[in-house]
Amino acid sequence: MCINVVLMCLIVVILDTTAIGSSNTRKKSDVWTQPPQSVCLVVIFFGANDASCSTLNPRHHVPLSKFKSNLEELVKLTRQHYSDASILMVGCPPVHHEQRIEFQKAKYGDKATGDLERNMGLSEKYSQAAEDVAQALNIPCINLWKIMSSQSDWGVFFYDGLHFSREGNEFVGEKLVSMINQTLPDLQVTPCPFTQQWANSSSRCPSLPPRGPYHDEIDDKNPKATFDKHEHH
Repeated sequence: MCINVVLMCLIVVILDTTAIGSSNTRKKSDVWTQPPQSVCLVVIFFGANDASCSTLNPRHHVPLSKFKSNLEELVKLTRQHYSDASILMVGCPPVHHEQRIEFQKAKYGDKATGDLERNMGLSEKYSQAAEDVAQALNIPCINLWKIMSSQSDWGVFFYDGLHFSREGNEFVGEKLVSMINQTLPDLQVTPCPFTQQWANSSSRCPSLPPRGPYHDEIDDKNPKATFDKHEHH
């Protein structure tokens, strides 16, 4: 699962992973287009833009109470459209002030103000709000603000104080997999017993049936017939 997150997205997990982004919860994308039977997990991950300062970045800012009601509406819509899907909430990450200021200086030079439109105080409140909504709705939640900022050198998770670096993406991916394994065991992937790899044909997930035939089942003279036969099983 690649978490190359634009920090605020709603991820619909089907047999592959489809990430449909939106700038904040006020501008929710119309993601309710996948066939209901194909969706097994929806990850709701918003907050970094919603948590922008109302005076420095009013375009992205969403008031805290509205942010919470938007998350509640997203959960409601998910349950309506994908009644069999599991839901996982992710709270927004912290903001690394020093990196944001350096980014601002590099981008604006002498015009840089040093004022941060996103900051630790606001991001903490919005990540906690996501956790509160998730708890009220009995949904597992990852409070990224808490778990990231508790690391000794958490600046490595970002390249500009806001967007994830490779280390940040890997950290979030690991936390997502861990949370899925802990709270949604039917979606846990068992690695191949021979190679211990998760991405080959011998890995298994109870809720995800194989999407096609194994390579050694494919008729090299008529591969289409093999896939057609598998599709009708």
